[in-house]
Amino acid sequence: MRTFALATAAVALMSLMPAVGPLASTVPNGGGVDESARIPADDARASCGLEHLVLEGAEFILANRMSLPRFRPPRFGTLSMYLALRYGDISAEDGMARLLQLRDEDRRPPHFFEELALSFAIPHFGFDEALARLKLDTPSFVLSAPSVDIFRAVVLKGEETAFYRHLNKVAAAAETKSNPEFDTWRVSTASYFLALSDQSDATKLIAGVRAEQEGFLVLGASLLASRDDIGPYLDLVDREGADSRAGPRFIEPGFATVHRETSVLNRSISLTEARSLNLSEDDTQGLVALGPDYHLVKQAMFQERGTTLIGLYHNQTGRNGVVYRVSTAYLDAYSDGTLGPDWDYAKDRLFVLETLINSDLLGSVPEFLKSINISDPLEYGAKTPSELLDRLSALRALAPYVRGDTESAPGRPALVSDDLSFDTWLSVARSLKRGQVPQRPDEVRIAIELLAASGNWDRAIELTQERLDLADGIPLMRGLIQRMDHKCAGYTSFVGAPVLLGNRPLYRFD
Repeated sequence: MRTFALATAAVALMSLMPAVGPLASTVPNGGGVDESARIPADDARASCGLEHLVLEGAEFILANRMSLPRFRPPRFGTLSMYLALRYGDISAEDGMARLLQLRDEDRRPPHFFEELALSFAIPHFGFDEALARLKLDTPSFVLSAPSVDIFRAVVLKGEETAFYRHLNKVAAAAETKSNPEFDTWRVSTASYFLALSDQSDATKLIAGVRAEQEGFLVLGASLLASRDDIGPYLDLVDREGADSRAGPRFIEPGFATVHRETSVLNRSISLTEARSLNLSEDDTQGLVALGPDYHLVKQAMFQERGTTLIGLYHNQTGRNGVVYRVSTAYLDAYSDGTLGPDWDYAKDRLFVLETLINSDLLGSVPEFLKSINISDPLEYGAKTPSELLDRLSALRALAPYVRGDTESAPGRPALVSDDLSFDTWLSVARSLKRGQVPQRPDEVRIAIELLAASGNWDRAIELTQERLDLADGIPLMRGLIQRMDHKCAGYTSFVGAPVLLGNRPLYRFD
């Protein structure tokens, strides 16, 4: 089999498909997937005992978000509704009613509402009825940003025929009006492989073949390149040409993989192989020189649980040696079980941050960590990776003390910077040991994080509702319920989503 290495820009890769002609008759129901080919995405873990708290926290946000200042309500609601639908005992009809209520209670729907609503409606009602119920004649996803959630729902429901009929109808209208937006959609689907990244090669093959047949070449190529078997993708490149939209230069920025042993990523390509792809001489030499270590960096970025710290450091410093060492150690930690298989966000982030610092011979990482802005309630209220390292290090040191595992208060952790008042955190921990809660809002927030880190989620949720104003409480609550979900069914955790979807989960109801 021919293989080549893709020089991924944002993440890494997987593999692709055979010629369309012979396979056309094998695509059932216009591309629907039979259950035997699927890997259920929601093979939920055993009960974590926190499900009721996830639901309580989600309902708290949904009931109170409209009390936030005018531009803030749309930032909240979608993730909470997603978790309410997943953890609540809600019928399809009641779920639709709640989604429509969420949409209509403000002048503008919550962020990513359409992705959530269609991802819920398509599995229950089918593609056409989902559009009708949501009164979406031309969904925004058709003419703008790709939505991997909706595509996942379409494929796993077996609704490709209705989906492509709608897209081609819109395409005709867009072309008639000389509207370039739809053509942009056609070529912006390189990241759609994420929609089926947990599915079998058979599912990806059927979906990729159908996409190519319908004229969505990039979509088909991305799905075929995400398979473990690379052969069918190479056949597609042979048919269309390496300089076409199916070629590696066009689709590689959206690729990533969790399969560390995929041969396409783990070897340097030969000069002959590189030249056979009809790349420029610079690109050819670059691909040959990069070697397998480069692809390990991309795999590590894809594996990261939040903001891609490895990728940011690599892009901004170019310090390959540090990044390769960190990436290798990080992937090894997942391979040997040091990290995982659970989605432990704090443990994951601490490993990356500490390994970056320990791999840095020049001592420049701490300043770098102060220079990046991060903004996500999942990140413990931190605004920079340096703040995140401070808070996670303090929590790791103090949680056993608060929990009662030790009677001796810990000393200041070595990696906690002067920017964090560890004495304040220790004082709050001592108050909690005495059964007391501090009064100042900043200390209440510390208390909530210490309680959660020590496993007292009930009390953390209670204090968030009762002792903080909504402006502070709602963002903190969203972070808490997402972290609890990571310990439970993991509906907000999906490998690759933080990199390709930013600060939102992959909505899925299959």
